[in-house]
Amino acid sequence: MVEIAKENELGQKLEQPNKPINQQGKVKDSFLLRYYHKVINTLQKFDASKVKHIPREDNTLANMLSKLTTSKASQY
Repeated sequence: MVEIAKENELGQKLEQPNKPINQQGKVKDSFLLRYYHKVINTLQKFDASKVKHIPREDNTLANMLSKLTTSKASQY
């Protein structure tokens, strides 16, 4: 039997980290829009949630991925 957590915590870089995430959020990149909707749908399955801002310098994986994406885009 699988038990679903009642609360969750996500780390996400937000444009304005003090504002709550909601369906009025702004997604600048259309590619990321599908992930935004996935996050919103997932958050609705929990009784409570917390979105935590993680500065880029503290998130080495996100930093590496952003550099990879930038270098790939400049090749085209």
